[in-house]
Amino acid sequence: PPRSTPKPSSAASDVYKRQSLNLLLIFLGTPLSPPSSGYIFGTNGQGQDVFAQTVWGARQTLLIGFGAGILVVIIGALIGGIAGFYGGRTDDTLSLLINIFLVMPGLPLMVILASYLPPTPGTLLGVLVFTGWAWNARVIRSQMMTFRNRDFVSAAIISGESNIRIIIVEIMPRMLSLLASSFFDSNLCNFQWCLPHDAYGSPVALL
Repeated sequence: PPRSTPKPSSAASDVYKRQSLNLLLIFLGTPLSPPSSGYIFGTNGQGQDVFAQTVWGARQTLLIGFGAGILVVIIGALIGGIAGFYGGRTDDTLSLLINIFLVMPGLPLMVILASYLPPTPGTLLGVLVFTGWAWNARVIRSQMMTFRNRDFVSAAIISGESNIRIIIVEIMPRMLSLLASSFFDSNLCNFQWCLPHDAYGSPVALL
């Protein structure tokens, strides 16, 4: 007859449970503990670090938000800088394009675009950039129009520098504070949080 496997004794089982609990406490804290040096935001009902969960949950939101903010500033600086520096028909054409995007309602347009596109992080990034660059371009254009008449720009033109070099090397470094403020004022993280609820019904759809 087959031999039965001996059952562990109760003492051995208690030791095993105690070792498993000690091992678990290495990775988990005391449930519902207050904020401390070990757990900045405290722990939840299962002893998990709330701060670690917050960072892990916000990684995609921060990545898309910062990525969209950087792209919005770059596109706005490029279009607004070219329009403000060259003037004439170039300015008229690009200003018309900027005004078209400015008069469009931002959040409803985001919801409509996101509703007809697949619910992916790339879609969300594209929608935020597509609807958010115009205001930055308008601000950069107005600032570029003031810089193009400065003496250092005239000296750069006389010395034979190309227009692209003048825009990127001579003027843009003097607008870093404006570009930084445009980045932090873009408010794209808030729009990103609204879109999953309004267009997809749940933010889980983007995960």
